[in-house]
Amino acid sequence: METPILSKNQQKNALSSKKKSRVTIKNVVASPYNCFWPQISHEDNTKLTGALEKYLPRIKTPRTSVPWDILKSVPRGERKQFREDYSDVKVENKKPESFGIVFGVNDVTKCLEKNELDSVLISSDVQPRLMVGHVIDMCVLNNCNVLIVEELRNKLKATCGFNSVVVGFKRSIHINSDLNFVLVEVKHISQHHPVPTDHINYYKRNNADVQKDVVSGSSGESKIKKRVISVIDVEAIQKSVYLLRNSNEKRTFVPTESSSSKDNPKVNDNFLSFGENMDTSKSLKIVKNYKPLVVKRLKGNPKRSKKNK
Repeated sequence: METPILSKNQQKNALSSKKKSRVTIKNVVASPYNCFWPQISHEDNTKLTGALEKYLPRIKTPRTSVPWDILKSVPRGERKQFREDYSDVKVENKKPESFGIVFGVNDVTKCLEKNELDSVLISSDVQPRLMVGHVIDMCVLNNCNVLIVEELRNKLKATCGFNSVVVGFKRSIHINSDLNFVLVEVKHISQHHPVPTDHINYYKRNNADVQKDVVSGSSGESKIKKRVISVIDVEAIQKSVYLLRNSNEKRTFVPTESSSSKDNPKVNDNFLSFGENMDTSKSLKIVKNYKPLVVKRLKGNPKRSKKNK
């Protein structure tokens, strides 16, 4: 007797198919720091986009479509110039750096490494967010204002002629420039989005300006020291720093007895003395600057694409 084989419809109605699917949970090692995503509100977004439309310059001329009935009568070598003259918007094509604006993730990252940017705007529809995560971290480290703006790509395409996910404004922008109004608006909105204290670069950014002053001060001191050493005699420096032996009968270095050894009597018992002024009641707290990695329990992605076997 042959074994019965159930059809697909019979298998769906069977009790075995009605069992709940098992949910797989995976342990994933993740960063202990929270992700900083300064998404601005709808009201601030309308104000900022209005300032961008008003003050951003037109950098690239938009490509206009000329009807074929008009274009076919123009010689092929002159059609490019005819398209530029046919468009209503006439702009001198210049590099964005001449205006103090930087487009693209790579160029913005290079300028942040040199600490040349004052403010950075990122589009909210960027996918994946990991592509611009390092830009936000570098902005926090360099005390650069960073905001997440809705539909930034379309606004940049309509005003400047560039379709970009990230745009940066340099510190070298003149005060009397129209772009300065955009920077003032960005600084005003960024006050409502402070950097969280658990950010990875929160404490490093406070010491960034101090380290620059220390480096500049140390370089100035080194220049002064070089000038002084060139004047002072070398033999005088050696006598003040080193002990030179004059005779073989006497010691070159003779240590002096300290006053504390005379006042305190010697104790023959074997014990460790911590001193009289040391307070052992208070426990010493060690400040931890390093945070270990965190283990997160995550479910699988139900929308992932499965290969058809």
